[in-house]
Amino acid sequence: MEIRFWQTARGRAPVAEYFERLEASGDRRGVAAYRFLLELLSEIGPPLGMPRDRVIDRAARLYELRPAAHRVAYAWQGDTVWLLHAWRKQSVTLDVRAHRTALRRLEDL
Repeated sequence: MEIRFWQTARGRAPVAEYFERLEASGDRRGVAAYRFLLELLSEIGPPLGMPRDRVIDRAARLYELRPAAHRVAYAWQGDTVWLLHAWRKQSVTLDVRAHRTALRRLEDL
């Protein structure tokens, strides 16, 4: 599987930027978990199953990777996995704003 980052019209990749900031902050556990899950996605393909990922929107076929205390919304089309949005997990329930952002970006593809 090919892993690709959703990009803005100006070429920014918010998920890549999120984890660059995380790495700069020194959160080695979060970065290591993220890299491990990306490697699994590229080798095995989605979905990985709990606790590594879970469905967040069945109708849209939208999933979330679960690296440590962080979440990454993703979807796949053919042999490409699109990383759409990343955020820090702050509660037990899904962050509604994060869900909306991921859906908007998925529609943009």
